[in-house]
Amino acid sequence: MTFLAPLFLAALIAIAVPVIIHLINFRRPRKVAFSTLSFFRELQQSTMKRLKLKRWLLLLLRSTAIILLALALARPYLPGGIGLAGGGPVLYGLLIENSLGMTRVESDGPLFDQARIVATGIIDNAREQDRFLIYNTHGELLRGGVLTPAQARNTLDDLQAGAYGTQFETRYHSVLNALDEWGGGGKALYWIGSGSPAAAKVISDLENSDAIYTLPINKVVLSHERISNAVVRTVRPVSAVSGPGVPFELEVTVENTGQRDVFNYFVSLEAEGRLVGQYQSNLQAGVSQSYLFEVIPPSSGDFTGRVLLEGDGFSADNTHYFSVNIPQSRTLLLVQDDLNTRQTSYVQSVLRAGEGLRAQLVIRTTTLSELAAQPDLSGIHAVVLDGPVQIPDGLQEELQRFVQAGNGLVFYPSERGSVTSYNRFLSRFNAGQIAGFLGDYGSFQAVTRLGTVSQGHPVLDNIFQISENEEIRFTRPSIYHYLRYRSGGNDSGLTILRSELGDPLLIEQRFGNGRVMINLLGASPGWSAMPGSPLFAPLAYRTALYAASVPTGSMLSHTLGETLHMELPMQGNTVEISFDGMNFLPETRVTGAGFLRLTYPAIEWSPGIYTIHDGSISRKLAVNLNISESDFRSLPTGELENMLINHVNTSTVFNVGERGLDQLQSRIESAGFGSELWNWFILLALLILTAETILARWYKAETIT
Repeated sequence: MTFLAPLFLAALIAIAVPVIIHLINFRRPRKVAFSTLSFFRELQQSTMKRLKLKRWLLLLLRSTAIILLALALARPYLPGGIGLAGGGPVLYGLLIENSLGMTRVESDGPLFDQARIVATGIIDNAREQDRFLIYNTHGELLRGGVLTPAQARNTLDDLQAGAYGTQFETRYHSVLNALDEWGGGGKALYWIGSGSPAAAKVISDLENSDAIYTLPINKVVLSHERISNAVVRTVRPVSAVSGPGVPFELEVTVENTGQRDVFNYFVSLEAEGRLVGQYQSNLQAGVSQSYLFEVIPPSSGDFTGRVLLEGDGFSADNTHYFSVNIPQSRTLLLVQDDLNTRQTSYVQSVLRAGEGLRAQLVIRTTTLSELAAQPDLSGIHAVVLDGPVQIPDGLQEELQRFVQAGNGLVFYPSERGSVTSYNRFLSRFNAGQIAGFLGDYGSFQAVTRLGTVSQGHPVLDNIFQISENEEIRFTRPSIYHYLRYRSGGNDSGLTILRSELGDPLLIEQRFGNGRVMINLLGASPGWSAMPGSPLFAPLAYRTALYAASVPTGSMLSHTLGETLHMELPMQGNTVEISFDGMNFLPETRVTGAGFLRLTYPAIEWSPGIYTIHDGSISRKLAVNLNISESDFRSLPTGELENMLINHVNTSTVFNVGERGLDQLQSRIESAGFGSELWNWFILLALLILTAETILARWYKAETIT
């Protein structure tokens, strides 16, 4: 044990005070007359003994209390080396957050500068023989291995915070493994950063991990101020992307991940370097809001741009990039039942006519048996099942994967169709069931008519030339026979057309990244008068085009912090990824479908539009931060402590918001490198003085003459 203020040990001279009081006996026994002299002498001897014992006890208690108070003034201190390693070298692991959020400025300065101050204080208060691990949580690892104090200080000087992808889980395991392998002496771990739930969630997600670590974590929370922070959560097309020069809508969803409301902030969208539109709005903390922008791609290829935000409390994460692929045309596979190949297909006639006029769809044809035998759907954007009697189970599974991967599927029933096979097919897409049928096929006896048609869905939009708020009027065709549909409680399907009886006739069902368009009405005249209606041709064409234009599959994007895994229709032997004058070489492998699979760690990347090229084909890739990196909601110390203690051995949380940076640093130093014991000395001195008071008041000796 050492003393931080040894000059106050001079106060030990005050121990002379109770000694002097003891030696100078101011009180003398009061004389009292007794009748029996022998009794008096016996009483005198016992009383004097008890009086001397009391005086010695009081002297001991008073002297001890003065010694303890003098030692408390000298601030007794137990060095950490004794507790950690018995005086041997100690390995300190410093896990330092260097995310973009650590660049924000609070009342005590930039958060990352605060992190440097705390980390430097830990290094400065260590001994020269101690060693350090400096692990940054984002971007490339600046410097691994065991460092001397001088090397650790230099590493801290070189470390920067910025828009890097998170490697928190990997670095957390790495620093724990390095500490676990340390055999030189004691060890301690400090995690220095913000108090956001994102990183804490990584710790809690490790509960089921095979790796079990027993080393306590000391969490240093630097952020304590509440700010507003609007960030783009998603950008996605919400209408069919039909081709060059054809307008479509982008939906931008913005979320306030801060703890204060955002007032009068702006959401702007730039496409190909040109401002497309702008919104002004307010956004409450923890709330998200969506905005629609209409854009017109000038040509085929990757249509790129960015969303800009203004007016929130943190501007460094206010840019979000996007890249949407606009194909010159989309390939559609028309599949007919083997029994129907000799019959006229009204769907095929419409699609072939549209192929010749618009050149937006390239039509390929096959039979059900051929597709079931060789289910190769590479390069296909949508499949149209035109009147299958039964759908083989193996093909159903292949189509399920096809849609889930971000493609489209259109289903037209057959009048001879197996309801059992149809229901197995629909169940794969959580798309309800066929509950029977209404009317007779080919009877030409109307059981109902097509119900009211209104715009608002991409399939129906722009079919009718009407003014705003004008009702769509046309001769609604009669319906003779159709399948009755039951949703089964699934509310993810969207009904596009209904009969006058309210039964669905055309349903859109989202599944995975793709969509299924379900017709409950066949395409031949035996079902209805639709094939002879002016509505039939544009409706059938736009349904197929909409299915082939699944917007989610057209986005080319990557989230920082993850390894890039991507399949592209490239054939070159050497593929490069370039950005801002830098070139990266991914690993490549040809897939069975003839695509090229790219793999790259992307640890050193930052947000922006990257170019992927193989010498002949070039693609644009939008790279953005994970939205969790912009989550600045700070957990209360107690909640954070409970979250950590439930998933790691033990934890201590130091919060700058509760003590201030200077006091926080002092507390960390004493906790990590030793403990001040003055408070215990004062407490013990008070207990002894209390005992002295009780003894002086209640311990009495008889008086003598």
